[in-house]
Amino acid sequence: MNWQEYQDAVGQMYLQMEGIGIVHKSITLPDKTTRHPRQVDVYLEIEAKGHKLGILVDAKFRKDKLDIKDIEEVISLAVAVGANKSVIVASNGWTEPAKIKADAVGLDLRLWTLEQALDFIVPDKWLLCPVCENDCIVLDRSGGMVVDDMWSLLTAGKCRECNSALVLCWACGEHILLEEKQEAKCTCDHKWRNDPGGVFAKPCGSAEWAIIQANKDAKFELGSEESYHSNRGFAHREQGDFELSILELTKAIEIAPQSAIAYYNRAITHDQFGNLDQAILDYTWSIELDPNYAMAYGSRGIAYYASSDFRRAVLDFNHYLELYPDSPDREVILNAIRHAKAKLE
Repeated sequence: MNWQEYQDAVGQMYLQMEGIGIVHKSITLPDKTTRHPRQVDVYLEIEAKGHKLGILVDAKFRKDKLDIKDIEEVISLAVAVGANKSVIVASNGWTEPAKIKADAVGLDLRLWTLEQALDFIVPDKWLLCPVCENDCIVLDRSGGMVVDDMWSLLTAGKCRECNSALVLCWACGEHILLEEKQEAKCTCDHKWRNDPGGVFAKPCGSAEWAIIQANKDAKFELGSEESYHSNRGFAHREQGDFELSILELTKAIEIAPQSAIAYYNRAITHDQFGNLDQAILDYTWSIELDPNYAMAYGSRGIAYYASSDFRRAVLDFNHYLELYPDSPDREVILNAIRHAKAKLE
């Protein structure tokens, strides 16, 4: 796709947005703290039931993938102008660290390819949460399941304010509203469940639950327990429940013992709760399974540094920078290397 094709497609996306709210292009909004004017390329306002929601949209045409700095710039601008949500439309995708950053921020930020944006910027995919009426539920999780040799599609999303979920079953056309930890059936007898770890489905006649993945091309498969337990582990970690988080993440490892990411996820939890020895052990297993896993080297280096094992910390930091030379944390890591070497002298 060249620049002109990209611009034409983005123009089409903005036309679709006009159908669900007021689109402001190249406007100036006041900074909520300093009151100084901030330039915003595209700002979508949606009004429903007396609530106004602001969505900042930033379409980036880049030959390279977006990195953490790009994400942080948009986050900073969205927070400054008080946007409820922000969307970055990327022409050539994004790096894994950028995705991790986008997923981790408190502001509801979405990373979309242009194709995803064109698919999701339509009226029935942005619905005001019927439970709290404080936020949009973006129906951005989709997939399909085979029932009686027929392929059935579905779309789902969760509210960031109250964690309620909304599911659209394409087979019967029913919208199923699920408050947190609630389970329900739709007209065609499929079961749906809203857990802290995600939105799950159990097709009619099946004994297995499967998570509805958060990307439009995902086909969730019955028996995807690894994702189920990993997501539950993340949710328990965010709630400060270490034991339940480790329990779920250990189950994910038992299901996928060759997954470097599964070990890394458990290591992060050990690390976060101060269990450095266990964290280092899991980071090491992750590296054994994937010797090019830069994030595992960087995180293990930090754990070694916190444990006063400065020699191993320097080795891991150097390996991290070899694998990820353009890291946005490069200066921080180099500074940590200098401090660690000084401790060794």
